[in-house]
Amino acid sequence: MLQSAVKVVGNFTMGKLVALWFGPAGLAMVGQFQNLFFLQQSATGGAVQNGVIQGVAHSESDHDQQRLVIESGAAITFVLTLLFSGIWIFGSVWIQGHWLANDFPPLVYYFLPVSLIFSSVFFLVSGYFSALKNYQSNAWINIIQSVATVALFALLGKIWGIYGACFGLLLGQIPAVLWGFRAFKKFFSVRLSLRWPKKQENGMWNFALLALYSAIATQLNQLLIRTHLTDQFSEVQAGYWEALQRISNLWVPVVSVLFTSLFLPRLTQRKLRSEFMKDTFLTVLAAGGLVFLFSVTVFGIKEWLMEWLFSKEFTSAKDMMGLHLMGDVLKAMTWSFAYALLSRKKSIALLVIDLLFNVLYYGLVVFLSNHGDWTGAILAYPLAMVVNFCVTVGFWAVILTKQPISHE
Repeated sequence: MLQSAVKVVGNFTMGKLVALWFGPAGLAMVGQFQNLFFLQQSATGGAVQNGVIQGVAHSESDHDQQRLVIESGAAITFVLTLLFSGIWIFGSVWIQGHWLANDFPPLVYYFLPVSLIFSSVFFLVSGYFSALKNYQSNAWINIIQSVATVALFALLGKIWGIYGACFGLLLGQIPAVLWGFRAFKKFFSVRLSLRWPKKQENGMWNFALLALYSAIATQLNQLLIRTHLTDQFSEVQAGYWEALQRISNLWVPVVSVLFTSLFLPRLTQRKLRSEFMKDTFLTVLAAGGLVFLFSVTVFGIKEWLMEWLFSKEFTSAKDMMGLHLMGDVLKAMTWSFAYALLSRKKSIALLVIDLLFNVLYYGLVVFLSNHGDWTGAILAYPLAMVVNFCVTVGFWAVILTKQPISHE
C-alpha cells in the first residue's frame, strides 16, 4: 500500500508540474508520451512479470525451478524488448506524425530502448520479490523508482522543457533497477542465463499473453482517444480529458489492491452458489460504495480540486466532472462482477468483454465528438460503462445458473 501511495502522489506531482509549466496542451502531450512508453513497458516486461510471480510462487523454496522460471521470463522479455525497441526506433517518424504533435529530439527516441531494458529487469526483479512475499524489498524498489522518476522529471523538465520532462520518465527506471538487482543477488545467488521456455512451460506464455492484452488495451485506447481529440479540436481539449482521467487515478490503485488482495481470494474460496452470490454482491456494495463516496466528495470540491491538482486553466473541465464520476462508479461495480468471473477462471470471456468495451468507448468518443464538441468524449465514458456493466452482469448470471459453482 505504501508504494501505491507514493506512486499516486508521484504521478499527481508530475501532473501538477506539467499543468503549471506547460498548461492543458502540455498535459495532453506528456500523457500521450506516457501512454506510448507504458504500452511498451507493459508489452516487454509488465505482462511477463505476472507469469514470473505465478511460477516462482508455485515453486516455493525450489531454487532450481525458480531459476528456470526467471530465465524463461528473462528470455521472453529480451525478445519482446528487441521487437518493440525496433518498432520504436524505425517507426519514430510514423509515431510522431500520428500520436505526438511535436518532434521529439532523437536523444529521447534512441534512449527509449535502453530504458526498456532497465524497465524489463525492474519488472522481473519486482515480480520475484512479490512471489516470495518479500514485501519490504518490493516496496523499496517501487518507491525508489517513483521518487527517482519524479525528481528527474522535475529537474530535466525545468532545464529542457517538456522534452526534458519526458526524458526524465525514461531515466527514472535506472536507480531502481541498480538497487533492485543488488537486493536480488542477496536473496538469489544462483547464476542465471537466458533460457527459452519449453513446450510444457507454455503456462508462462499463456499467462503473459492474457496480462499483455489487458495492459496494452487501456493504453492504446487512451492514445487513440487523445489523438482524436487533438486532431478534431486541439491539445487543450485533449488536456482537459487527460485531467479527468487522472482524477480516476486517485481511487484506482487503492481499489485494485482491495480486489486482488481481499475480494478475489474470498470469491475464489466460495464453493456454494449462495455464498458466491452473497460475496459478489458484498463486493459490489463495498467497491461501488467506496468509489461513490469518493465521487461525491470530489464533485463537492471539484473547482478547488481541479485548480489544486492542476491549475486555473483546467477549471473549464469541472463542468464535465459529474459525468466522468458516474462512469467511475459504474466501473467499480463492473469490476466487482468481473473479478467474480475471474475467480471462476473465465479470463478469456473477460478479455472479449473488455475488447468490446474499448471498441465501443472509442466509437462513441468519435461519434459524439464529431456531432458536437469535445464534451462528447466525456459522455461516451458513462454510456460505454453502462453497456459494459450490463454485459458483464449478464455473463455472470449465465455462469451462475448454467454452471455448478465449485472451487477447482
